[in-house]
Amino acid sequence: MPPFTPDFQLEGEGQTEQFRDTVRHMVRREYHRQQKEDQAAFLFGKPVLTLVLLSVILAVFALMELRGSSMATTTLVEMGAKFDPLILEGEWWRFFSSMFLHIGFFHLFMNSLALYFLGTAVERIFGSLRFLWIYAAAGLSGSIASFVFNDNISAGASGAIFGLFGALLYFGLIKRRLFFRTFGMSVVIILIINLTFGFLVPMVDNGAHIGGLAGGFAAAAAAGLPGRGVHVSQPLSLAVGLAAGLFLWNIGFSQEVEGGQLQAVYYELGRESAEAGRAEAAERYLQQVLDMPSDGEGPIPQDMLESNAYFLLASLEIDQENLDNASELLDAAVSIRDDFHEAYYNLAVIAYEQGDMDEAERYIEEALRLETDEQYEELQDDIEAQQAS
Repeated sequence: MPPFTPDFQLEGEGQTEQFRDTVRHMVRREYHRQQKEDQAAFLFGKPVLTLVLLSVILAVFALMELRGSSMATTTLVEMGAKFDPLILEGEWWRFFSSMFLHIGFFHLFMNSLALYFLGTAVERIFGSLRFLWIYAAAGLSGSIASFVFNDNISAGASGAIFGLFGALLYFGLIKRRLFFRTFGMSVVIILIINLTFGFLVPMVDNGAHIGGLAGGFAAAAAAGLPGRGVHVSQPLSLAVGLAAGLFLWNIGFSQEVEGGQLQAVYYELGRESAEAGRAEAAERYLQQVLDMPSDGEGPIPQDMLESNAYFLLASLEIDQENLDNASELLDAAVSIRDDFHEAYYNLAVIAYEQGDMDEAERYIEEALRLETDEQYEELQDDIEAQQAS
């Protein structure tokens, strides 16, 4: 019995029982009302757009595999991945197109799984229109942050997915008790694990993740929760989000894209183009590797990067039977790396084809000193046979 109930109101046992029944009824009714209100918070919308986005992402991935490979640098660039030099040339649409591309099946699987669970939750809470706004704003802010902080090629829905985390954090800020009574701690723990993983693994584009997280939170705050009316914080959140986005946009478009990371990207583009028989494109990309200043911070050591670029350019010249040009390029390769046995072998082949057996013998002996190879030994036998005749 509540202690605040005056004794004079409960003169008999019947009145006491009646009062208890009334209190029980009121508590039960309040409990069911609260339960319905809590359920309504998670059932405002239906996850229609989440399934549409998943379908589009899967279709784009299939198209990438049909065109070549989702892990090929050329395929990623051609289909709209975030690539700073092309964005600076005016291809701003890559901020959005990169959200639908994924690099390999594992990347696709993990992002699709995250989008399904987070997307359905956010779309049910905020409704389809707000969900679309949050997803697009987070994806854009993640791409812009990646544009500023990451020179590598970038693709994936990760920025937008982290934006869904941001939307759930905003929901937790407004409905804190409900948030932590349901899935709140799980969301916080998973988010911390993902951000920590991003800081520890160099290949993860954590700039896009943090940019998407902040963008998703700001977009959710600007949209507000359904049924709460317009609050003064909504236009303020929109203004802050736009100001931060424009600030990063200006920084990104005033940057100079160069360095070891970008050289490595151009090298991969050149190598893949050469393998695909696109000699003109391969030559253009490889020459950019050699012309670009380096900061020495790329994923490939500078001497290996430049010597390999010279080697591939020489291979293109050999295919066109420009043996003198090829020889000069191979000389440049071995001047950078004196243990480049493949380059010495190609120099021996060129000297052999040009009839200079002494030079051919010198180069093949150098190649064999560095690496024992059956193909090298066969060429040495052919050279010796020519010298003997």
